[in-house]
Order: sequence, then C-alpha cells, then structure tokens
Amino acid sequence: MVYWLPKVWKDRQWDDYYFHQMLIWKLQRMEDFFNSENARSEDATNCAKQINEVKSLFLRIIGDNYFEEIGKDYIDKHWTNGATDWLENLNKENSEERAEFSVINDQAYKNRSDDLDKAYSKLRDNILDWWD
Repeated sequence: MVYWLPKVWKDRQWDDYYFHQMLIWKLQRMEDFFNSENARSEDATNCAKQINEVKSLFLRIIGDNYFEEIGKDYIDKHWTNGATDWLENLNKENSEERAEFSVINDQAYKNRSDDLDKAYSKLRDNILDWWD
C-alpha cells in the first residue's frame, strides 16, 4: 500500500495518460527487480531488457510528441507567431496550411497507434515469462 498510495492519489479518469502512467510505474518496479540481486531467474537480464523496451514505448506514447517529431518544418514555418496566428490560419477554409496540418496530424496519429500496437503486442507476448 505504501508503494501504491502516491500513484493512486494522482490517478485521474480523464484519458489513457493516467492508465499508462500506472502501467509504466509497475513496469519500472518489475525492471528494477529483474536487474537486482533479488531476482533468481536465469533469464532475469533478458526479462529486464524486454520490460524496458515495453516501458520505453509507453513513455513515448504518453510523451505524445508525434506531431512535433514529423512536423518540425511545419512548426518552424507556421508556429513562429504563436498559437493565435496559427489557429487563425488553420481555421481558414481551404487553406494550404490546413491541408498540410491534416497530413502531418494523420501521420502522427498513425505513428502513435503503431506504437500502441507494438507496446501491447510486446506486453502480451512476454508478460507470462516475466516471473521469478
């Protein structure tokens, strides 16, 4: 209870961020255990590595920088005058900027979905082997 109380206290029901935060925290505890001298499994190092890979994907997911990663040129070009100008341009009908934004945003959404698929697939494929 001592370990979980601070995490549960910060939990919210708003979106997937909080769910993934709890999952990351649990994965970190498991990774620390498999990297410790307390782990007895011969495969402990491999378990820790697999857990770290899954945890890293979830950290990437909650970081949610997908648009920024692929839209750097767009951001540099259109977001220089602040959010107000950017939103005004984006709301103009048939603007090139809106079309460019949509393409980048769609790709960012796909990349996030791909990472979610990867993270949950790795979790599904390995979790039954993560025991000591």
